[in-house]
Amino acid sequence: MKKLLSLLAVTCLTLTSCIDHETNLYKGDDSKAIKQNAEDVLGQIVRQDWSSINQGSVRIIANAPLNNIVKVQILTESPFGNPNAKVLNEAEIVNGRYVTLKYDAPNIYDRLIAACINDKGIYYVQSFAIEDNEVDFGEVDEARRGRAAENTYPAASSIVLGDPTKSFNALRAEATLASETHQIAINDGGTKLYYKDLYDESWLNDRLWAPKSKTDGDWHISENGIYKDISEDVDMSTVQAICDAYLQMMGGKHPTFGKSNNWELIAEDNPHFRVNNNYLISDGTPLIVTPVQMGTSEGNSNNIYYYYFDPAKTANMTSEEEANYIKSLPKFKAMKGQSNKTNFFRDKAYLLPYYGDGPLENGTTASAELAIPEGYKIGFLNRKNLSYNNTESCKNGCTYGDGRLNFEVNHAQGHFLSAMDTKLFATVRKNDPNGKDELYYGRTVNGMQFDSPRIAIFSANSRTYLCFEDGSDCNFCDMILEVSKGIKPLEEPQAPEASIYTMCFEDRLASADYDMNDIVLQASRVNETTIRLSLVASGANDMLQLQIPGYDDAKLTSKEVHELFNVAPGSTFINTKLSQDTFEPITEDFTVASDMSIEDFLKTITLNNLSTGKTISVPTTPGEPPYAIIVPMDFEYPLETICIKDAYSMFTEWVQTDDQTIFWYLDNDSEKVYRNKE
Repeated sequence: MKKLLSLLAVTCLTLTSCIDHETNLYKGDDSKAIKQNAEDVLGQIVRQDWSSINQGSVRIIANAPLNNIVKVQILTESPFGNPNAKVLNEAEIVNGRYVTLKYDAPNIYDRLIAACINDKGIYYVQSFAIEDNEVDFGEVDEARRGRAAENTYPAASSIVLGDPTKSFNALRAEATLASETHQIAINDGGTKLYYKDLYDESWLNDRLWAPKSKTDGDWHISENGIYKDISEDVDMSTVQAICDAYLQMMGGKHPTFGKSNNWELIAEDNPHFRVNNNYLISDGTPLIVTPVQMGTSEGNSNNIYYYYFDPAKTANMTSEEEANYIKSLPKFKAMKGQSNKTNFFRDKAYLLPYYGDGPLENGTTASAELAIPEGYKIGFLNRKNLSYNNTESCKNGCTYGDGRLNFEVNHAQGHFLSAMDTKLFATVRKNDPNGKDELYYGRTVNGMQFDSPRIAIFSANSRTYLCFEDGSDCNFCDMILEVSKGIKPLEEPQAPEASIYTMCFEDRLASADYDMNDIVLQASRVNETTIRLSLVASGANDMLQLQIPGYDDAKLTSKEVHELFNVAPGSTFINTKLSQDTFEPITEDFTVASDMSIEDFLKTITLNNLSTGKTISVPTTPGEPPYAIIVPMDFEYPLETICIKDAYSMFTEWVQTDDQTIFWYLDNDSEKVYRNKE
């Protein structure tokens, strides 16, 4: 779960400001005074246990279809292209063995990810519910290996091409060249916009081919693709977890029209795009593609095509020469899109055959071997037709995974130009081809460039996924296809970081101001038996010392907290004021039993206030004030003197209700928290 929850309305308290941290004096920590102080600041406290963590354990069998498995992990989310995936626990292991791992999961998750990792850092994952007690990769792999659609194929002689059609690019190139002024008119909602010298003769021979309708056994052959209905007892939750984590549908860093802008992920963080222009490489077996989601409302207007070529033919070409060569290649129908299929599914397998490299004509059949030769590059495009006026509507266009072939359509104001970056513009003449030039700008912050791809490609679980952007919002969630056979897998190692848990202390119970930064600790699990603990902040004037049972000789317990940072108590605040110097955290590894959770380990830690002679621990009885809390994330704790209820607007609602779905720690006022340093 990456999306921040919306701020919720909270009940106003009579006392709206926190008790002053500097002037309130300690008056004894009797339970009545402690409770009264907490209620004065936070309101009436319900029987709250202050936990936002779901503890559990799961048995993981290391039998994923990977060679040389060296490790298994439990993660919060799928790690593929997803920096928010965090490791909850891990263990070294070899193929076929099993291990039971304990985990502490943030309560925002009702499903987690189990992963097998090989010696090259390649991941194979499976989604599981937090109530599950075992993950067996073998069961899923056996179901996938048994797909009939991947084992039988139609006869090549039954796959016969009809007459080709001209692409939108070819039609627009003809119209441009036929015009005395070399201008092409494109209609944007009733307004004619004239683009000069946009489509040139390099597109003239662009042709689209589709097979004639026929049936061969279980295979249906038509102009809308060659497919076989498949029925599989395969849990799609893993595919959904992979795709949802890779492509965030809503929100994001720079949302466009309310939807997540995934363009930066596609272009900047995708090495396959940068190196290979989104081309797949054939492995010499028949190419099988399966739709797994078609959530676009305009899917019935989409038509997906593919093409292929021998890279040796373009080895000595410039980028422009190669692009022009690809424009003239025949494009073959893969499938027709569908609309509003937002749930993940797998009901048809499409065969994308090889038709040879020679001349094509009506009646040409697929090559006998069906498979595109090994080493050939394979590309994809989407022909979108939302209007009967093929050449003039701005809503019509052919968009490619190879961004070089999108230069013209990305200029079309309205449906496609909207996805361009706000700094880019198309020069057009409005209504009058002889009129004055006007500029129409892109509408997306950090949006596409004119040569940007409109199909994203990534790999996961020995499969490759094609993610289409068919319009203007840049979220690339419109159609998702799984390439399950016929290409060389894209082996992309992943390196998710360990999940961090934060523990925050107040140092004086009856006069606590609840800025929750008097002592701040962070913990992460290194492996089954090692927890890494860091002292990251102290907003206290009192002399404080940590206590951890069984670790009396530890570095973090050996000295008073300020002394550990080489400062005098009361002289400075440590990482709680932005105006002061930053202190490096003090970190130490602790060996624990394999069944010791991070939350349980942190609950053993107490804070000895040497100035008052009192000891502070995590509340042990539901309803006790939160003078020590554990947050399941790299928590941005409040700045000095800022009460936690003012920094986190949902905190008081959490305090005053027993609703365990109030994920208060996800929303904060960025000006009232200590921002985590990168």
